[in-house]
Formats: sequence, structure tokens, C-alpha cells
Amino acid sequence: MQMASSLFDSEQNVKAEPALKVKNLRVGSKLGVIFCLRGAYYFEIFGGHMSSITPVSSQAISPPVTGGSRAWTDVKIKRICLYIFAGLAVIGAAVCAGVAPIASLAFVLGSGASLWYARTLIDYQNPSILAALRRAAPSFSLSELLKKHGWDNLLYYQLLEPIAFESTYRSHADLLSFNEIVSLFYDAQSAIGRTRSRSAAFRSADYFIPCPGEWKGQFNRETRGMGCAEILDRYPLKDLKAFEIVSKRELGLLEKAASAVRAFREGKRDLEQRFFHETSQARSDRNRSNGIARLQCCLVGCQEIERAPEKEVHWIKDFSKERYKTLSSRCMTLNRIIDQGHALENSDLQAIESLENWLESSRWLCNRPAYRTSQNLRNTALRAVKEQFDRHTKPKRKEIDALQLENREHYEIKMAEIDNDFTGCRDG
Repeated sequence: MQMASSLFDSEQNVKAEPALKVKNLRVGSKLGVIFCLRGAYYFEIFGGHMSSITPVSSQAISPPVTGGSRAWTDVKIKRICLYIFAGLAVIGAAVCAGVAPIASLAFVLGSGASLWYARTLIDYQNPSILAALRRAAPSFSLSELLKKHGWDNLLYYQLLEPIAFESTYRSHADLLSFNEIVSLFYDAQSAIGRTRSRSAAFRSADYFIPCPGEWKGQFNRETRGMGCAEILDRYPLKDLKAFEIVSKRELGLLEKAASAVRAFREGKRDLEQRFFHETSQARSDRNRSNGIARLQCCLVGCQEIERAPEKEVHWIKDFSKERYKTLSSRCMTLNRIIDQGHALENSDLQAIESLENWLESSRWLCNRPAYRTSQNLRNTALRAVKEQFDRHTKPKRKEIDALQLENREHYEIKMAEIDNDFTGCRDG
């Protein structure tokens, strides 16, 4: 009886699965149709309902705008396509709900993203919408307008009249630092240039961009108490010169300070290059001696492994015959390089280090007397090489450091004189 009951239940489940899929498909289809109709509804809202808004004068519209509010603009077509895609995604989610939950979730997320993106699109080519945007634009700050529309749309569709643009620009610039004011000026200039090339009807002369020189007081407040070097680090000298932020005498002192900073940095770099060239042979000898000492220790380890019985070698950590053969062959090659008197490259030293680390990972090998003796000899040789290198390079390092200190002292004295003249020029 129990077997018959279970067979009956399984048959019922098999029959129920197609019915469930059909039900999900019907529900998904209904939701998809709803989303498609909702797209058409939004089309009517953006196309017809907004037509009751009184548009601005046609003379104020310089860019090409579609003639009627119900015309098929690019944004409207894109919005309808997005709503249709969202509807199809809902149908797909309903079909996959009982079969592939992850795919169903992906369809749902795609539908939500399409709906969100469709609602963020702005149809600038619709005269009614454009008129509403132009009426609302003066009530927003420039940062809010740029965040929503960007420079190109703000200027191309003339969301702000030239007088309102200048006023909004000044109000926004008053809240910025001087460097941000300069950056805003360059961004506005670049946007006007792009808009002029995009539309021949755009009159760039109507849009006045205030010069950063009008915010000279902001620069003076920010630089009060600063030295010339700090001013040069924070503010490009070409901008201070281009916008006449400082007087001619102050500009001359800043250029003199820039020359002093450049000479100090060049002197510092030349001294470091001199130390590098004078000690290059010592570094090469050190690397060679270190490589010889470490390589001899590795050769002893390889010989111990070659002579060891298989049962002993088996206990080496991460033992691999192929790896051992590769490293051992590399070790022999490096030994021949050293015998021929050639210098060791960084890749050679890295190969020696790799072999050395692999050998020292074996507890069995580290307990072998011959290998322990070779390790002690290696460590003694490395200490001797370091002492010899320090004896050769430390005097030169002290000499270079003394010259660096002299260079810095000369630079600081010169900068102190320039800073005093600069402060007196400002106070005067």
C-alpha cells in the first residue's frame, strides 16, 4: 500500500510540474504585458501630459528640438524599448522561477535595472520638457545642475540664460578653493568649445565665464603665512601668471624660488647618481661574493642528496625529483658562470635563493654534518662580504651626505631671503 501511495504521489507531482510551469508562464505573461502597457503609459505622460506646460520662446531654443511634444525622439524610443525589455525579463523570471532560481533572479535584477534607467532618462528634445527644465534650472546650484545634466547638456540646450548662468557660476565659485575655481574655469571653457563645435547656432559670446583673477582675495587668504616653496607646491605658477593673481614683483620672486627649488632637486639627484656610480663596482663584487658563498653551500646540499639513500631523501619536505633536477642543473650552470669570471645577474641570485630555500626546508638535510658546516662557512663569508662592502661604501656615503647637507643649507638660506622679500612685497 505504501509503495502504491508513493507511486501515485510521484505521478501527481509529474503531472503538477507542467501545470505549474503553465501557471508561471501565464502570471509572467500578464506581468510582462503590464510592464509594456506601463511603458506606453509613461510614453503618454512624457509625450502628451507635459504638453500642457507652456514652452519658452522659440528664439531661446538654439539647439535643434523636435517639433511636437508627441514626436518620436531618441529618448522616448529608448524608454519604450527599456520597458519592453523589462516586461520580457519578468516573463523570463516567471518561466525560470521553478526551474532555475538563479536565472530568475538575474531576470528580476535586469528588469529592475531597466526600469530604473528608463526613469533617469531626460528627453531634452521634447519642447515641453525642455521648457520645464529651463524654468526649474535657476533654482538649483551649479553643482546640482552639473551632477544632473553635465556641462554639455547644460550649455547645448541652454538650460540657463546667459545672465543666470553667470550669476549661478559666481555663487558656486564663491564656495570653492582657488584651485577648484581654476579647474571650474577650464572645465567651463572646454565645455563651451565642445558646444560651439557641436552647434553652429550656439553663441558662445553670450556666456561669460568669470576669470579666476576675480577671486584673488581667496588666493591671498589661502596663502597667508605660506613660503614661496609651499605656494609653488600647491598652485601652478603658470595659472598665477596667466590670471595675474600676483603682482609682477611677486611673480618674479616666485620664479626665482622655482629656479632655486629646481637647482636643489637637480643637485640632490646628481649626488645620489654619483654615489651609485662610485659604488657600482663594490655592489657587483658584493653580489658575486655572496653568490659564490651561497652557491657553494647549495652544491654541498645537492651532493648530500645525491649520496643519500632513497628512504632518507623521501622525508625531504615537498621533495620532487623534477624540481630537484631543474634546480641542481641551474646550480651547476651558475657555478660555471662564476668560474668564467662573469658577473651574476639578479635572476641568477633569485635562482640561488630559490634553491637555498628549498634545501633548507629539509630537516633531514639540515641535520647532516657536512651541510651544517657549509651553512656556517656561508654565514661567515656573508658577514665578511658585508663588512668589506661597508668599509668601502660608508666613507663615500658620509661624503655624499655631507654634500647633500651643504646643498640643503645653501637652498634654505636662499629660500629664506626670497620668502622675506615676498612677505615684504605683500605687506607693502
